[in-house]
Amino acid sequence: MSQTNGFVWDGTCPNCRAEVRVVFQSHVGLLDDQVFERGDDVFGRETNKKRPVYAPRYELRSGSFWAYGVDVCPNCRTELWCRVIVRNGRYEASVPVAPPENPLFWDEL
Repeated sequence: MSQTNGFVWDGTCPNCRAEVRVVFQSHVGLLDDQVFERGDDVFGRETNKKRPVYAPRYELRSGSFWAYGVDVCPNCRTELWCRVIVRNGRYEASVPVAPPENPLFWDEL
């Protein structure tokens, strides 16, 4: 993935069953290589970029949607995928899923 943000998730790796903390990389929010905790506003930060990029769409900055994210388990090195869930412009949760056919797919909630 190119320009992304990170979304912190604490949970159990579905492969090795270890309790882990990962930072899923996803095309969500004002893309500026920021890391978000649950409850953070994903669009409300400032950037020094001349042409800021909002993902998946600028019009969703106060909306609710999900998009895929990816990281690697720090314990077993298995690639982990999730759905990053945003409600009302704030990071709500990351839900582990199987690897998607199209990692750039997203949808409104």
